[in-house]
Amino acid sequence: MLPTQQQQIAEASRQFEALLIERLLQMMRPATQEDQQGAGRAPETYMEMAEQAMAQALAERGGLGIARLLQRGLEGPKGTDRKSSADKQNEAKSGRPVR
Repeated sequence: MLPTQQQQIAEASRQFEALLIERLLQMMRPATQEDQQGAGRAPETYMEMAEQAMAQALAERGGLGIARLLQRGLEGPKGTDRKSSADKQNEAKSGRPVR
């Protein structure tokens, strides 16, 4: 079964937020890691894997709320009635449709 467009938007938004969170975690890591010079690349690789897993877990649980906002923006207004409540009130008073 193919995912609906709404499901695709939700997943893409969540993945985007996970990438942002991962980047934030990377930026918080100390820039100087001279104490690991002799350890090779292994500690850095494990740290990157941990950051990626943490970012995914945070995004799946709502994260920073970025995915939700992005999803709302990509989906657009709900339903076909895109008029604001002020427009609806003006229509009621004037008897003419507001465009």
